[in-house]
Amino acid sequence: MDLGSGFVSVRRDGLFVRGLFQSLFSSITINPDIAEKSGALFGQTTYTIQEGLRVTGGLRYSVDSKTANGQDQVFIPALPFPVGNIPDVFGKTWHNVDWKVASIPISPRHRCCTPV
Repeated sequence: MDLGSGFVSVRRDGLFVRGLFQSLFSSITINPDIAEKSGALFGQTTYTIQEGLRVTGGLRYSVDSKTANGQDQVFIPALPFPVGNIPDVFGKTWHNVDWKVASIPISPRHRCCTPV
């Protein structure tokens, strides 16, 4: 039996400039305060049904979340001031469960794996 876990956390702060429709508009993201977190638990086991035949099963649970807190200022290049402020605030979390089952016939001549 194999068991495991994992975790990742990323945080970004700063000022980002991105061009949207470069000739007509451009935007600047101010104080984006972006955070991303991911975690997972997983396991896998193999069971021998009879000589030459095994079944493997696995399960993985993962959770991912992303948040941001900032604003986009929209500019028209010909004007010296922003024409709009768009809030750039979001928070979303995703949960996912993945599984696998495989039968593995074993013979001296060849080995193969057949997902079920």
